[in-house]
Amino acid sequence: MSKPYAFSASMHIDAPSSKVWDYLNDLNNLSAWSPFLVMDPEAKVTISENSTGEGAYYEWDGKRIGKGRMTISGIYDHVIIFHMEFLGPNKREDASEWRLTRDGEGTEVTWAMSGQRKLNERIFMALFQFDKAMVKNFTDGLRTLKGIIEAAA
Repeated sequence: MSKPYAFSASMHIDAPSSKVWDYLNDLNNLSAWSPFLVMDPEAKVTISENSTGEGAYYEWDGKRIGKGRMTISGIYDHVIIFHMEFLGPNKREDASEWRLTRDGEGTEVTWAMSGQRKLNERIFMALFQFDKAMVKNFTDGLRTLKGIIEAAA
């Protein structure tokens, strides 16, 4: 039986949400701050011709990070939602989002992931502390994002 899971990481960025939004909404920018490409710098990345808005996608194929595709499936007030397809080595589909919240003069960015896990996946993820590692990866990516956006301000 499948059960839901969710985890997230957040970071304050000293920039207006409009600036952060414009940067995040263009998937051409993702490779500059992706924590997963740091782990697998030789991974091949393909980005859709239209790299912004609903339907835009970012594909990866690497030895360490596997193969997958994230597609912008929804854009709402300060939230970009992705349909995540992990194509190898283990196939699965999940949801991810980048959520922006005004935080004083800056922006709180939350990177979240959720989905359903079968019993064997829950056991595997618990043994290898997968969620904890992913929160660290998300935090590392958000820290890099913060540096890029604040340096450009």
